[in-house]
Amino acid sequence: MKLKDKTIPEKLNKAGNTTFFAETFRMLGNISAENDIRIEGVIHGNVSTSKKIVVGKTGRIIGNVKASDLHVLGEIIGEIHIRDLVRIGSSAIVEGCIVSRNIQIEPGALVEATLKKLVVFDADQQANHVTELAAL
Repeated sequence: MKLKDKTIPEKLNKAGNTTFFAETFRMLGNISAENDIRIEGVIHGNVSTSKKIVVGKTGRIIGNVKASDLHVLGEIIGEIHIRDLVRIGSSAIVEGCIVSRNIQIEPGALVEATLKKLVVFDADQQANHVTELAAL
């Protein structure tokens, strides 16, 4: 590796940015990470990250999910709290409650869930909202 060649270290850094759980992986317990997560195995527990979660076609989560983005091709049973976008693919099965700013559901997906829009207030809006609720 040449010191002048910056592409090799960049590729190595990108390779370590996703935690991957293979199809044969089974786990009972919670997962917490600060990077992207891809699940092809089965997780019985909560999964959270400040980044993106991808549940592949063979992936299954029985527990709560929290992330900035979520793409589901497999199965999730539990509460889902996503800051930005939930994308539910045509092969997905989702049961529970979904809270997110944006939700996309492709035709063919099986979704039996409560959908809630995540509303984010800035400081002024938060103060006005609290005042309005207090007036009720």
